[in-house]
Amino acid sequence: NPGVVTRVVYQGLYPVTERARASRAFDRLAGKGRASLASSTVRADLRRIENAETRIRKLVNKRIAHNSPKGAIRRLPTHNEIDSALKVLERIFVKYHNLLTAQGLLSCRAVPQYNWWDVFYDPWIHAGHPWHRGG
Repeated sequence: NPGVVTRVVYQGLYPVTERARASRAFDRLAGKGRASLASSTVRADLRRIENAETRIRKLVNKRIAHNSPKGAIRRLPTHNEIDSALKVLERIFVKYHNLLTAQGLLSCRAVPQYNWWDVFYDPWIHAGHPWHRGG
């Protein structure tokens, strides 16, 4: 129900001294001067999600989840199509996360907190190989 996402509720998620900033943020997220999130905005975002994920959903349902024959999908999505779909999903997630929590995420992508190359060192890179780091 988009009507529950109101300017007043959103401003209440901010400290009292930041209400003007909250109002500007709500304008940017829900529409300038709007008292609440419009259902048409939510429907448009849902359509953007559906349009972005259609080909990826087919890939997941036909090849990953159910291992259908290779001919079940005429054309696999390209890396660019997958990346574009993920960007659409990310933008919409960040928008609604902000509307519901007033927390300003810039992204929802995972950030590696370790050396992701570690998985290649052992047991695949054995002692004596030039890339082996010893130990």
